[in-house]
This record gives sequence, structure tokens and C-alpha cells, in this order.
Amino acid sequence: MRIGVDFGSTYTVLSVFHKDKGNVEALTFSEASPYIPSVVTCGRGRYEFGQAAKTQTGRKGVKTFKGFKMLLSEREEEIWRSRGYSAEETPAEITRIFFDHILKKALFDQQEERIEKLVIGVPEIWNQKLTTIDGRTAIRNICMGLGTVDEVQVVSEPAAASAYFAYHYLQQQGRNYSGKILLIDY
Repeated sequence: MRIGVDFGSTYTVLSVFHKDKGNVEALTFSEASPYIPSVVTCGRGRYEFGQAAKTQTGRKGVKTFKGFKMLLSEREEEIWRSRGYSAEETPAEITRIFFDHILKKALFDQQEERIEKLVIGVPEIWNQKLTTIDGRTAIRNICMGLGTVDEVQVVSEPAAASAYFAYHYLQQQGRNYSGKILLIDY
């Protein structure tokens, strides 16, 4: 199985490429929307993810973790501690349990056992600033360590959006796109 992930700070979307059909499908997991809130909560020793976590946010005795993607490359413990993270629940650990959950859910949904290739879209700035290369490395290492993923490719969000456009153009027009693309990543 091949999965693409738009790993957003606010929402995450998973898409699966069906080789046999030659199409891409955004996974909804029987929800109304493919947009999974990038939120993890922990209450009574139990983690919740996505929409279930979002409904727990703000409740007494529930820790809420948001923005973990953008804290992956942060080495100043005081910064992530001020946002509710700890030595045990670091941004990297929360990212790991979030990805473990959503990817296992995708495997179950698609009745598959392994992810052959996982492509993750990350901010373009992660490709440009030397101080943020650790974010790309961290997400790659986290996903490779899950035990269900054979290959991880980390790409910039604009590159992923351009590839998506070119793929759909080919599907609709029957030929490769030849021209320029204006891409606005807002």
C-alpha cells in the first residue's frame, strides 16, 4: 500500500494510491471529512487522536498536545515544556503515537498489513533552513521506527501539490502537463 500524508499543524489528511485502479483516494475512516485534527489528548492514562481528541480539549484532567509538528526540530526544552510537553511526552513522542494511530487505522481501513511507501508533505521551509533539517529527519525516523512502513519519503508541500496537479491533469487530459503552475501555499 502507498500512502501520502499532508501532515498539517492543524489538520492531517491521508490519501492512498490504488495501483490497481490508478487513482488516489483521501481516506475518511467513515467520517464526514478526510481532515483529521492534528491533536492528541491524554486523560486517565489513555490517548485520544483527531476528532475524538478535539472533543476532549479543555476538559479537566486532560492534557492536550497541539502543534507537535512544528516543535519536532525544537531543541529548547523550555519552549516545548511551556506548551505542555514533558520529558516523556516530547513533541517527537506525541508525533510518533499520532502517526502510529493514523497509519494503523489506514492499514485496517484498507485491509492491508504493510505500507510499502509513505510520502509525507512538510513545510517548504524545512527544506531551506539548515536549523530545520532535523524536523525532516525526525519525521522520517519516527515513521521508519513504527514497524509497518518500508520506505518514507519526505517532500515539500508545494512539490506534493504540484505532483497532485500534474497527476490529475494526466488522468483528465490523457497527456502530461506542459506549462507553468502557479502554486499558492496559504
